[in-house]
Amino acid sequence: VCQVKRRKDTGENRIRPGGRRVKVRIPKLKDGGGRGQSLLTQVLDKGNFLRLGPSAALTPGKTLELRCKGTNIGWSYPSYLDTFNDSRFSIKQSDKFSQLILMVPSAADTGHYSCWVVVCDGSECGKDPDRIFTSYIYFTGDGYMHDFTSPEFITVSY
Repeated sequence: VCQVKRRKDTGENRIRPGGRRVKVRIPKLKDGGGRGQSLLTQVLDKGNFLRLGPSAALTPGKTLELRCKGTNIGWSYPSYLDTFNDSRFSIKQSDKFSQLILMVPSAADTGHYSCWVVVCDGSECGKDPDRIFTSYIYFTGDGYMHDFTSPEFITVSY
């Protein structure tokens, strides 16, 4: 009688040489882009970070500080922040991450905020399709009740 050996399915116990049984573990593959582990984080305070998901509801009036890990990072955000050269808005690049800061956000600042790793091939640069991270940020509340005497609004000119 001829016996046909059946290949064991993934995860079934297998017997190693030496007679010990072991459970075979298959490592999980990470999804690319915003579907996997996000590199887009919100700075809550010094040393405390929150990894953002597909959407987030935040309080207006409190400075928004987002970080994206990498040395060459691109950003997208509500377009009017560029159009009006908004002084509340800035982007800074450090050695390990890029930082987007929006001071005193309001409900009008609600929208998609994204970061991505920029890859260059010679003189051509573009988004790395596997490392794009997006979150739709809602600033809840009316956003019109601001203290215009606060330091965020005072600019000294010489």
